[in-house]
Amino acid sequence: MPKTISSFYALNNPKAIWCLRICTFATVIGGTFAKSSADVATGRYHNGLHGYYQFDRHFTALACVHTIASDYLRQRKLGVRPVFDPLRYPDIGRQLSPDAWDDVFAGVITTIDQLILFFC
Repeated sequence: MPKTISSFYALNNPKAIWCLRICTFATVIGGTFAKSSADVATGRYHNGLHGYYQFDRHFTALACVHTIASDYLRQRKLGVRPVFDPLRYPDIGRQLSPDAWDDVFAGVITTIDQLILFFC
């Protein structure tokens, strides 16, 4: 048994349990009287950072995303409209459609440019 888990068994007595209950109750009651503006600001800051890191992790963790983004940027630097060719990516070809980069919605290419430049 790990040492950290076995150390909690020493606290399995009525005195420690009542102390934990009193501390929990005091925390709940104290939280209702505390000013929440700082808590809300801290929570928003934390959620913003969490969202950024989660998006960044998902955006950059996959090697295929890096490969596709590099190809996209290469085509943009050449001054041509990016064309997606799934034949260049045989390992992920089954997951990709040939018209993946078609500009269906207005501003999609601009948004992709901004995201890639922000994260690369």
